[in-house]
Amino acid sequence: MALLSPLASLAQKDTGAIVGYVGDEHGAPLAGAKVTLTNGDPKQAGGQSTGASTDGTGQFRFEGLQPGRYTLLFESKGMVAKTETAHVKVGHKTSVNERLRPPAAPKKPDND
Repeated sequence: MALLSPLASLAQKDTGAIVGYVGDEHGAPLAGAKVTLTNGDPKQAGGQSTGASTDGTGQFRFEGLQPGRYTLLFESKGMVAKTETAHVKVGHKTSVNERLRPPAAPKKPDND
């Protein structure tokens, strides 16, 4: 078993992380916002997804990620969803901070 321990620590050194914050348009934290992480291009087959929710301070984290390109989808009830792309490097924490806004109010017709 002792032989596996160095391999496990080596594997952890070959990964990175994505951490960040989700807030509203004024910067207030959005607790419970859904963050979906997809590796590669989400438009191509084969991408794997995992999800997380923000904590009470709007923070989220994905750790143990293989190096490469990831797409993040940010969603929160009553807000317009947004998508961002992040690149993970070995041994680094990539920071992605996002502000979501409510949908635009529909325009009222002009009554001339």
